[in-house]
Amino acid sequence: MSTRAIRILLSMGLVVLVYPLGAPASEKPEELSEWCGDYFGQSPPGTVPELYAPDILSTGHHEHSGPIYSPDMRHLVFTIADTSQHVILYKSRSGDCWSQTTVAPFSGFYSDDRPFFSPDGLRLYFESNRPTDGEFDRQGWNWWYSELSDSGWGEARLDDALSALDMSTPTLAANGNLYFVADRPEGLGRTDIYLARRKDGGYEEPVNLGGRVNSDAMEAYLHIASDESYLLFSSFGRDTTAGLYVSFKTPEGVWGEAVAFDETLNAEGDERFAIVSPDGRYLFFNSQRDGSSPYSTTRLTVDNLRSRLLSPQNSSSRGDIYWVDAQILDRLRPD
Repeated sequence: MSTRAIRILLSMGLVVLVYPLGAPASEKPEELSEWCGDYFGQSPPGTVPELYAPDILSTGHHEHSGPIYSPDMRHLVFTIADTSQHVILYKSRSGDCWSQTTVAPFSGFYSDDRPFFSPDGLRLYFESNRPTDGEFDRQGWNWWYSELSDSGWGEARLDDALSALDMSTPTLAANGNLYFVADRPEGLGRTDIYLARRKDGGYEEPVNLGGRVNSDAMEAYLHIASDESYLLFSSFGRDTTAGLYVSFKTPEGVWGEAVAFDETLNAEGDERFAIVSPDGRYLFFNSQRDGSSPYSTTRLTVDNLRSRLLSPQNSSSRGDIYWVDAQILDRLRPD
């Protein structure tokens, strides 16, 4: 299976792209919302996952990835998807309060997905099928970036080094080391996790992380700790649990055996895009969990039905954002 085909498998958007943005994309992102604080005024979760920011970030549509905070937690992006297009949405913070949600200035024409920040927060990388030259090719996925300055986000630019790796779902450590997923001949399974160390402005030859992390199944959706002390990822097709896993690096610098999170996180087996907030307090992930009742105690009206379809945890949303206290990592950390 090619990495390009993997990207198609990993893209699971199946809903109409109609999103309660709070402000049209033409409005300036400085127009503040009523949501303030690092986490929009949400009550912190415990060790059982809870829906994150319902009707702010989690809606009746398909939140495909996110929330991805910049290191200083002044900027936030996430992706929503429908059957044909993925779009990066954006919030910025002024003082203590967040802007209304807008389509990121560099997104909205093509499919843009899997964004991640550089360690200094001044560059946002993302995958896109926008043309590099000539005619638009829907399958022509490459890696692009936009740089943040005092005047806002810059024009999207092609990243040749990342695009040449033919990989998916990358994540960067603070030292610039790149972890990613690829389907390569020497791989152990359908897709494996690789490390390309940063060197002289480029990357060394990627190395497979080996059988303690990879399996004969499909590994995807990575997040590396900034200090490379642990790696979060999803795995599908193992004989045991499907969903979220973690591997911890030993004091000797060796990756430990991957461990699955328990059923409180891996409730559906489709959990993906795990990421820890920059302050280390919370773990976020995406999951499709149906919170709707199979019947109504009163007869539905059109307004009732519309409200249900626009709310998170409905059967057609294909994915919402959840969060949990990051101390759950300590439960799985070897003694």
